[in-house]
Amino acid sequence: MSTFVQANRALLVKHARASLKQGRDSLALSDVVAELELVVRQMLEANALDPAALASPDALIRSLSRHAYGRARRRHMLVEQVAAGDDLEAISTDITGLDGDLPELAAIRFTDPRAAASRTKLDGIKAKLSPPDALLATLVFEDSLNDDEVSELLHIDESRVAQAVGHALTAGRAVLGEPEVREETLRELASSAIDSTPLGAPVEEPLLALVRGGDLSDDLNDALLRLSASAPCRARLTEGMVVHRNVVVMAIEAPRTSHRDLERIAEHENVQLVERGDGRWAAIVDADKANSVKERLEKPASLGARVALGSPVQVAVSAPMRGTSMANIEMRGGLDVAELRAWAQAATQRPVGQTSWKSFAWVVFGVLLTTASVGIAYWLATRPV
Repeated sequence: MSTFVQANRALLVKHARASLKQGRDSLALSDVVAELELVVRQMLEANALDPAALASPDALIRSLSRHAYGRARRRHMLVEQVAAGDDLEAISTDITGLDGDLPELAAIRFTDPRAAASRTKLDGIKAKLSPPDALLATLVFEDSLNDDEVSELLHIDESRVAQAVGHALTAGRAVLGEPEVREETLRELASSAIDSTPLGAPVEEPLLALVRGGDLSDDLNDALLRLSASAPCRARLTEGMVVHRNVVVMAIEAPRTSHRDLERIAEHENVQLVERGDGRWAAIVDADKANSVKERLEKPASLGARVALGSPVQVAVSAPMRGTSMANIEMRGGLDVAELRAWAQAATQRPVGQTSWKSFAWVVFGVLLTTASVGIAYWLATRPV
């Protein structure tokens, strides 16, 4: 994984969450995160991005997140096509086209003509607020969190968040010179503003933990101001520790009658088995035991399983930094990219001209039906009148 992606994991999760929230879709957050990471890595590999030339990664990742969200939706539809029994060769062609769909960097609007002015106005509003109010208002207006989400994140009463929002609206009337300022006004300013200039060094985890615990005391004023001015720091505050887990996704084709044997092996090997329609399964396994599981699935000839082993992938898992151990983190989603590549590999493993076991069954059925028809015709022609 690239250094840029590693350094900005929390921002990737933050903007993936925001795009998912706007889209109101049933996609898993981790699928959008995985797609966004893939888009960034592909653009880095194509030399379409120069991280050293970025004043801040926040605007870039925010701009790429909507494109990644669209790709994640299309990728999930392809997984549904696999489950529907569609042809794997055709699906693998669609996967290639999807992976090649990258945004034109020149078309990404990192800023617009109002961007600098919007930032000046927002910073002027925050300058009139206390450090705790500045942070709470920034989480609501710039990070698009609801009052109840901020309340839950920081373990404070929701009325405290509403109070900070009210103070920001009052300051907004003074700075903008308008008799009435609504929350939508400040959200619009935030959506078009350039990144704010960081105030000093990044806020480290011990201080973030205090803020997450609801400590907004005067002793933390400096940290609160730095958080309100730094999108990457706030991403670490809101998303917590973003860890990665190495997994492999297997694509399995087998007769429907083998499902009990597959489930037994999966349970014994601690493998997550997901059914993908008639005679198809996806298996999710820790990367270090993937080869042994594949061998066990293919070994019994009676099982009749064809297994395609995908490449190891790192799945982002966001875990709150409130004492949650890795053992308690349930991995959900984030595997559409890996699964589709495994199915594409399965398509290449099938020799040219060879059909799947389901197609072969239809051929056998057709031969038997034809033989029966010939037999009946012969009997009708030769029976005594």
